[in-house]
Amino acid sequence: MKIKKTAQYRKKIGQGIFALTLVMFFIFALVGVFVFEVNRAQLVNKQLLAIADSASLAGTAMLASMDNSNLSNLTNNQTTALNFAAEMAHMNTVGMDSLASAPIANNPASTSDNGNLKSVTAHNAKLFIGLVDPLNNFAAVPLGDQRGLAIKVSIGYGHEPPFGKFCGLNNYPLVANSTSALPRIDTILCFDLSGSMDDSTRVTFICRSWNPPGGTNSTGHPVYTILPRQFASSANSRSSDLGYYVGLNTSTYPDGTALNANFPHNLQYAWDGVVFNNPLQFRGDLRSPGASDAGYPPGDDPSLPSPAGSPGNRDFTDLTVNIFTNATPTTSQPVQAWNQESAGPYNGTSGVTGITFKDPVTGTKIQINTMAQLVEAARGNLESLQLMQNAKLDMSTNYASNPAACGAAPQPGAQACYRRLAAYHTQPLATALQAAQQGFFNLLHRSADTHFGLVGFSTVAGNPTSPVTQTHPYVAQGYTPTVSGAVIPAPGTQGDFPIPAVALNKNETNVQSYDNVTQALQSNGQITNGITCLGTTAIGDSLQQAYDMMMASDATRVAAKRAIVLFTDGQPSGANQVSLSHQVAAQCKAAGIPIYTVGLALNPNLAFNQHSFLGDTANTNGIAYKSGNGARYFPCTTATQVKTAFENIARRLVVLRQ
Repeated sequence: MKIKKTAQYRKKIGQGIFALTLVMFFIFALVGVFVFEVNRAQLVNKQLLAIADSASLAGTAMLASMDNSNLSNLTNNQTTALNFAAEMAHMNTVGMDSLASAPIANNPASTSDNGNLKSVTAHNAKLFIGLVDPLNNFAAVPLGDQRGLAIKVSIGYGHEPPFGKFCGLNNYPLVANSTSALPRIDTILCFDLSGSMDDSTRVTFICRSWNPPGGTNSTGHPVYTILPRQFASSANSRSSDLGYYVGLNTSTYPDGTALNANFPHNLQYAWDGVVFNNPLQFRGDLRSPGASDAGYPPGDDPSLPSPAGSPGNRDFTDLTVNIFTNATPTTSQPVQAWNQESAGPYNGTSGVTGITFKDPVTGTKIQINTMAQLVEAARGNLESLQLMQNAKLDMSTNYASNPAACGAAPQPGAQACYRRLAAYHTQPLATALQAAQQGFFNLLHRSADTHFGLVGFSTVAGNPTSPVTQTHPYVAQGYTPTVSGAVIPAPGTQGDFPIPAVALNKNETNVQSYDNVTQALQSNGQITNGITCLGTTAIGDSLQQAYDMMMASDATRVAAKRAIVLFTDGQPSGANQVSLSHQVAAQCKAAGIPIYTVGLALNPNLAFNQHSFLGDTANTNGIAYKSGNGARYFPCTTATQVKTAFENIARRLVVLRQ
């Protein structure tokens, strides 16, 4: 009996264990299925995220690579980038399901609406692709908005769990969002403002002298003679460039001439470094016999108490920038030459209209019909009727047959208009400044989270904490008449010309940093002691200043990529500047700071030395090579290539992150 009860008990235990095992099997099976489904859903979601990442990165990279400085192109560029992101997404599959036909939301603002993305059926997908503002928590912005600098891609997909459908779970929506953030960049531009940066300016040298009464000229008036160019070969298209005009020996003086197209002119240097035995000579006694540069007749007016001697065939009094054309008038009656070389002909009594110039800052409009008017506008003699009369100008309006005609009415603002336009025509400075603005600052500002610094340099480097200026005579050394107060704060013989510098500051906003460097560069358009080309080439000092700025505690931001960019049209002035440059390059290499170099060699005699000094290869051992960290050297032989060089540097710095 006892044995029978024991057997029954064991049987019940065995049945219980079997039942428990069976229950545990089903539990483990369900847990396994659940874990499988969860893992599979996670894998699908990771696949969606990878697709969204690749599409977002591709679209943002394309947008960053475009020239978005021109707002008229912005909408087209954004559309192209959005379409490219969509194309990248459509090329993928999720499991066995292709995304090729997945619809795309039309409203960019919906990129953050995951609720709509979840309204998908099994094995189908929906895309939201739109623009976002990376500087404002990636808020969605509409097409054409300047803040739309990055692309967000969101994908909704209807995942069908293989086993879930047995439990009634036929569709489990999954959503993946990806936004490619802009890189954080802290960069400083070292910009060359040495004397050679205006040597390619198209200019005309004029001798303003006295024309005594005779014939229809009853009282006498100034007459204007254009001096021939020293390198006047028709095969030389640059013969009207400042350096070529005076006959500069570019082999002996590869760093250019100290003569300037704009204030301070340094006209006494017209003879310095030229290859001719009979160079151009500045005649201050002819330019003005009085206390002022304006309001006086030529110095050889015989009615003056002590008239100057007559001009020689190489003497000049005035240097004007060809604001009207890229060529130079070649006769003493420039109307005909200007008719052929400008967009619109000059004025004449036959009814041909003259050329009207507009001051790009003030909006003042002036009309220039003869070389005489251009010279007198530059001097300030057209500002008032009194000045015109005091200068004894020919106030005729017969421009077609009288090249000395200056018009019967004054043109207030003519001097400021001329000076500003002359600055905008200063080459290669003007083109290089525009290239830096559009190809570097604008592109990086719109394509990355960028803070900027700026170090201008000539004989010395600019300093943002202790502003640097260079004092020079407006016209020439030893020339005592004062320049008109219409273009400077007060009448004077010399001015203080600043070397711009802007500190790199981590506490500024991106907009503040961008505005600071933009305003510093735009001082080229100032007529009151703005940016000008002076002195030698202190590259070493500028690199040292940039390095010190970069290493300051209040300069760079955490996780920011740091870089220095050097632009020059010359080479270091002296062995000290060379050795200092190499020393700073080594410091930058150790600190992880590349020095990208842009060398503009308009003078072929400079090309080899520039390549050796700025190069990025081991055989050159140049600055870019010594700084390492991926730095590159960009040689340029024309000013227009400088923008492309800046763009290439900007794009190398823009490495997208998520």
